[in-house]
Amino acid sequence: MTNHDYAVHRIKDDVWLHNDPTESEASWERYPEDASVYATRDEALYSAAACGLVLDDPDRGVFTPVDGIEIVAIAWETDEDAIPDDIDRELDAEEGTRGA
Repeated sequence: MTNHDYAVHRIKDDVWLHNDPTESEASWERYPEDASVYATRDEALYSAAACGLVLDDPDRGVFTPVDGIEIVAIAWETDEDAIPDDIDRELDAEEGTRGA
């Protein structure tokens, strides 16, 4: 199953924003797998805003990334079945969890 998260990308040097709230400063990472990812595009924009990477348009109530910054959808795959099968239920029972 393919899903998407969103990340902040700086185009000119092809780096990705890592904005960990437990660290004092955000950093730029070389690889997208090291980027901070967000469930929605809006969450990624808010993170970019916290780092001063967006223009705020209060009249329209929207954030727009500054030139050279983009919000990118990053695809990721899960090997979990969308609908549990007998093997999933057996493994869940072995782990002491309840299957769906």
